[in-house]
Amino acid sequence: MRTLIHHNKRLFVLLFALGAASAACALLLWHRMQTMSSTSYLWLIKPNLALAWVPLLAATAIRLIWTVRRRLTWTMLPLGCLWLLFLPNAPYMVTDLAHLAVIKEGMPLYFDPLLNAFAAFTALIAGFVSLSLLQDVVRSLTCPVLGWLFSLVVLLLSSIGVYLGRFLRWNSWDLLSHPGAILRDSLQALAEPAAVSFIGVFMLFVTCSYWVFACCFHMSRPDPASR
Repeated sequence: MRTLIHHNKRLFVLLFALGAASAACALLLWHRMQTMSSTSYLWLIKPNLALAWVPLLAATAIRLIWTVRRRLTWTMLPLGCLWLLFLPNAPYMVTDLAHLAVIKEGMPLYFDPLLNAFAAFTALIAGFVSLSLLQDVVRSLTCPVLGWLFSLVVLLLSSIGVYLGRFLRWNSWDLLSHPGAILRDSLQALAEPAAVSFIGVFMLFVTCSYWVFACCFHMSRPDPASR
């Protein structure tokens, strides 16, 4: 157990930081609910931010299994499916900023934008951490190029998932009960200019954001020449 923690110390620090950020979001939301005497923003944390944690926890489990076994196991398959199924919930929260179009009286003008941005940032970083964990596994099994190709494909699928959730109101768990309908809507979306435009712009956003995240994460590691 001590070895497992030692090899994943940075991951546990990240999990703690994201947990603290999520708790801070919940505290701000509680303050808003008390001030406004309304639960109208409860969806921001429950379920949206909570769902963004599902892929992170699944990816963490895969990472810990990989640390011990150093090979693919059957346990990773359902965890990987769970991760991919819920991953779009992380970047999806960026689109919750659309709710700022309705200004609520009773709160300072800065409060709702900061609360939404804080929750969206926390969810986005949680998604990026989970993707980075799986990219590391793919890279270890293959090569860095295929690791990045894997990430690009996942980001594209997530962008399509965000479109399905925001505009067609499909949820992650709907894929289990209505897989045919979701597949049909996905194919139809790729034939609609407005849908392709959104998916393309969102794909550009998450790809560039993840690239910056990956570069920052890499810069925090010791340079091989300095070891």
